Amino acid sequence: MLAGAAVALAVGLLVFQILTDIQERYQAMLGRLRRIAELNHHIRNALQVIAYHNVPERNERAIQQVNAEVVRIESVLREVSAALGDHADLPVAIVPIERRNG
Repeated sequence: MLAGAAVALAVGLLVFQILTDIQERYQAMLGRLRRIAELNHHIRNALQVIAYHNVPERNERAIQQVNAEVVRIESVLREVSAALGDHADLPVAIVPIERRNG
């Protein structure tokens, strides 16, 4: 009888530990998904500026705005990559540095 109780207690503790681990992983995943949804907002706004300025006759201000939004997208994508633990080498930059500052 005592051996059966010990086995039941051990199994109960094991199940509790497994369920706790699953819950922690689930909460971590939800946190990552919330952060990705938040960053998606920044990317979409930047892309709207780029789409708005996608005309044949662009002035220098429009080019600067597009470059600024490209830099913004790059930075958000780097943040997402870091948040997800993806340490793959990303390109240094899409917009040349001399174009970024205006």
